[in-house]
Amino acid sequence: MTTLLHPNDIALASVIMAKAFCTEPFSIYCIPDDSQRLRVLIKHFSALMHYYQNVYGESYKSEGALKGVCVWEPPIAGGRSEYDIFTELTKVLGPFSFGRYLKIIDQLDAIRKKEMPVPHWYLALLAVDPIEQCKGIGSALLQPMLKMADVQHMSVYLWTDQPSSIAFYQKHNFKIATHFIESDSKIAFWTMQRQPMR
Repeated sequence: MTTLLHPNDIALASVIMAKAFCTEPFSIYCIPDDSQRLRVLIKHFSALMHYYQNVYGESYKSEGALKGVCVWEPPIAGGRSEYDIFTELTKVLGPFSFGRYLKIIDQLDAIRKKEMPVPHWYLALLAVDPIEQCKGIGSALLQPMLKMADVQHMSVYLWTDQPSSIAFYQKHNFKIATHFIESDSKIAFWTMQRQPMR
């Protein structure tokens, strides 16, 4: 079961996200300093979470003790919600890290606009505390919105740079749309789509 994320949960949710994403290739590329990455990511995800909470309100947490978080962007054509918060992210990440971040996000947004020209649900963030992973929490967080997307006959879209996540999403009927190697970072990215289940 999941419940709506309360603003008071954002501090802990940001820590969980930072821990979950601290060793992913995109985070390492943007924040190469191992000693600073977790601290910076906590601030980064805090800014993102406040933005998504205020704009969309489609953020969910695991029921009971907060062990996982799922953040959705509601149906729109194309993408680019994060532009409104880029000034804050520049302050949080610093010019060097933000420059790397923005270049890759721009590429992913361009692909999303091409692949998803119609309104769709976008999975912006899904994170489970590393010590709580492989216990079904991520699946539980996804289910309510996937069921809603099916009822609405809406597609769902996401991207990942973690090969280990592909099988997880495929289990939930996502299919790979694009696989590419980003030229500067040499990071492999996958975009994935899920069509509504009949």
